Amino acid sequence: MPVNKMEYLAWRGNPVTVEFLEDVLSEADSYIASLVIRAGLEPATDRYNVGRIDGLKWLAEWQPEFISEENDEDA
Repeated sequence: MPVNKMEYLAWRGNPVTVEFLEDVLSEADSYIASLVIRAGLEPATDRYNVGRIDGLKWLAEWQPEFISEENDEDA
């Protein structure tokens, strides 16, 4: 669903969104710490944790497809 940048910034600054992203980053940090301490002991678990970290990172960095500036002016 395309949105304009102002809508995205409003969503990104919403207190619920901010708290969600803080929790996502905290969870990622926890998995990173666990991986640093236990890496190599269980390779399958290591791969799972790396995938989990990548998924959490993706959530924190996600941005929508923005409506082009031309469309914003017409609306």
